[in-house]
Amino acid sequence: MDADIADALADRTVDAVVFASATHTRVDFIVRSARSGKAILLQMPIEPDLERVAAREDAIQDSNVPIIFGFRRCLDETRLATRRTTLAGAVGGARAPQSSAKTPRPLHQEAF
Repeated sequence: MDADIADALADRTVDAVVFASATHTRVDFIVRSARSGKAILLQMPIEPDLERVAAREDAIQDSNVPIIFGFRRCLDETRLATRRTTLAGAVGGARAPQSSAKTPRPLHQEAF
């Protein structure tokens, strides 16, 4: 884990953490943050491997810290309908933003 993250988790003046990281890193970040007593805001999904999440569930629940999960709307039906309408040319041209994410593989590629 990066020294800056370890420093933030050890800092008593930090009450909460927000993780915007690749999916495969999130379970470890949640457990470390929870054990540090930090409230957590995290993007869904937590981890594609549910067994990995279940193996760490006790550590997360025992911490008794608030955890809030945000959900990317890439699979939301309204967003998908907007995408279909845009691709059909019904609302004009579309612009594609560039991302600097370092995800090891594209997630839900069919949704983009």
